[in-house]
Amino acid sequence: MGVRRFLSQITVDVASADERFFVAARMTRRHLEQTEVTLKVAVAFHIFAASIMPFVALPDMAAQLIATHVISGLLCLAMIIETPAREMLIRHVYPVLLIIIPVAYSISARRYIAQGDPEGIFISGAAAIMICMFALLMDPGSKKLHVLWMSICCGLGYWAFGGHKLGFLLGLINSVASIASFVFTQAHKAQYVRMARLEYNLLIRAAPAKIVRQSASGNISISEAFAPRSRRCVCISSDWRGYQALSETMSVESLSKGLGDYYDMCESILSNAFPDGNYYTDWIADEFFVVIYSKDVGDKNDLVNQSLQFSYDLILGKREFVARYGLPEAIDIGVSCGDALIGMMGPVGHQKVTALGEVPGRARRIQGAGKLIRMNHGERDRVVFGSAVLLDITRPFAVQEFVLEPGKKIRDIDHDRLYFIDPDASHEAINAA
Repeated sequence: MGVRRFLSQITVDVASADERFFVAARMTRRHLEQTEVTLKVAVAFHIFAASIMPFVALPDMAAQLIATHVISGLLCLAMIIETPAREMLIRHVYPVLLIIIPVAYSISARRYIAQGDPEGIFISGAAAIMICMFALLMDPGSKKLHVLWMSICCGLGYWAFGGHKLGFLLGLINSVASIASFVFTQAHKAQYVRMARLEYNLLIRAAPAKIVRQSASGNISISEAFAPRSRRCVCISSDWRGYQALSETMSVESLSKGLGDYYDMCESILSNAFPDGNYYTDWIADEFFVVIYSKDVGDKNDLVNQSLQFSYDLILGKREFVARYGLPEAIDIGVSCGDALIGMMGPVGHQKVTALGEVPGRARRIQGAGKLIRMNHGERDRVVFGSAVLLDITRPFAVQEFVLEPGKKIRDIDHDRLYFIDPDASHEAINAA
């Protein structure tokens, strides 16, 4: 069943792929928002710069600089307006624009230095340094591309001011400014990534990882992505037998670590059983509760089969967990299926995924009935369920029947019999054969 492999990976974050997707989506959204702000600032800058070029630029360069600003401004305006070509322009033209202007002003500074115009050197040099800083602050993309652009901006400074007696110092000032802009941008990006990860880890406490991922990809709230509706589901309830006695004999730290490692194992097996992530979990002390919900109408039967297989694997995983950690002594697993209202519910500001209806409560009551089966069939871990689950089974599980004694019944369950799967009995039958 691969349970040993699951146990060896219980420290692995099973949702790491979803977390990476969520962070990438947040970074993409941040970059787009930053790009929109930059484009609006750039349009105003290009209008202003084009209007003053006739008064501050060298006569033989004024026309070229005006044309550069006008064309760049029009392209920035085109990238602000929603058009079919907008995404292509942002992807391919926007990064080029951020480097063209620093190049143009570096050429202007070099020309002023060649002519020995002090005012022109000061204006064009300051403009070249500030525009290099601005281009680097408006992160054009990946870190590798950013390093390349920083190197280009540093090189432009030494080239532009090379003919001046203080050229090396001016180039050094430009390099320090460019490197500082690069460091600031990377530090800000790293901080944003940390905040996105923190947001993800907070959100998955309220909703399944796949729903969090879906909300990020569609840029919608989790409440919209997982609005409450009636869904076919299977509920699984499991708890430790003898938990109270165990808690009295262990330190709080040891018990807390044991519970944490145990639930890590449960999540590992669960994520492998349901790779699409169509489930959510909850736990209170020793009780572990799972809701597996249908992705579509057609997966009704397989939902039950997969859930029973997960429960079976959980008992096998628990057996190996006990061999390593010495707890829990025994578990019972109750399974129920049916329709329930599932989605983000609760008070505003504190919503979480919830399942409402008869099915969740039935799983807990059936799990509690495991005590009756233990009294009659011995102290073993079993997967217990009712007739509704039995009718949906299409795989060859070794199902056994348990008939309640006359006059006995399980609260809020009308049937006089339960069904169970005993992994230990299955192994004994295989060994005997």
